[in-house]
Amino acid sequence: ATLTIIIIMNICVLSYADDNKNITDLQSQSSELTEALNDKNNQLKAVQDEISQNMQDLQKLDEKIASSEQELNNINIQVEDLNNEKETRLQEIEKEYNDRQDLLDARLLQMYKTPKLEFLDSIFRAKSVSEVLTTYYTARRMSRYDQELLDKMDSQLNEIETTKKILVEKKRQAVEDKQNQQKKAKN
Repeated sequence: ATLTIIIIMNICVLSYADDNKNITDLQSQSSELTEALNDKNNQLKAVQDEISQNMQDLQKLDEKIASSEQELNNINIQVEDLNNEKETRLQEIEKEYNDRQDLLDARLLQMYKTPKLEFLDSIFRAKSVSEVLTTYYTARRMSRYDQELLDKMDSQLNEIETTKKILVEKKRQAVEDKQNQQKKAKN
């Protein structure tokens, strides 16, 4: 009976020792798993922080793009307004030029129809020195007016050509700027 009790106690002690070793092993494994879990959580947090930073950077870039697009739209509106002003001014100048051209054509036609010696004839037909001077000054004013008309027409023609060149260049530049802006937006 004592032998049985000693054997039972020995089995209990051995069983207790095995259980204690298993508990220690399990605690050690649990500790290792907890460390691995903490490492993975730290890595996950780092990745989430990086994603959050990238999202903020992306949002800032989107805001810059939107701002640049708005700025480009404002510039395009200003260019269009300036082009409209230039085109309106060009039309006004062309109308003035055409009116003066018509006037000059009428004057030249009248001079062509009038005999060449009529001016001398009117001077010789004058009954007084006053009429001679009046005829002379009238002819002189008409000649100056014709010269001023020609000078003005030449000036307007130059202005028309210059304005057309400017408009063409501004339209080309606007198209080029828009293409460059679209390229930047794609990048």
